[in-house]
Amino acid sequence: MLEYWFMLPVAVVISSMAMMSGIGGATLFSPFFMVVLGLDPLLALASGLLIEVFGFSSGVIGYIRKKTINFFLVRKLVVLTLPATIIGVALGRFFPVFILKVMLGLLLLYLAYKFYCSGTCMVKHHKVSG
Repeated sequence: MLEYWFMLPVAVVISSMAMMSGIGGATLFSPFFMVVLGLDPLLALASGLLIEVFGFSSGVIGYIRKKTINFFLVRKLVVLTLPATIIGVALGRFFPVFILKVMLGLLLLYLAYKFYCSGTCMVKHHKVSG
């Protein structure tokens, strides 16, 4: 029964890191599930996304209350992301596990690069008033 006792502190750390960096929890949970727990990549990705749904739900409720959601942008993104997600899950069944892990690793490296670039660009263009 206490086989996965360590998951609560690990989940708190992973969730905190995701919230502080502004990324989805699935980005950090999925590799943890694959590498540490040894889950199948499709199961790890699905589990990470399910956790992310609950995390984002609380955020969405807060942002709705503050009236800070750009629903026009949301509609544009949903039209692209829902079909892409369905296609990705369908194609994921045909790729070997190693390829899925490599693809996830490359995606994470790309996202890290984009975050790094957006942070440095903001610093470069920041004007100090004096």
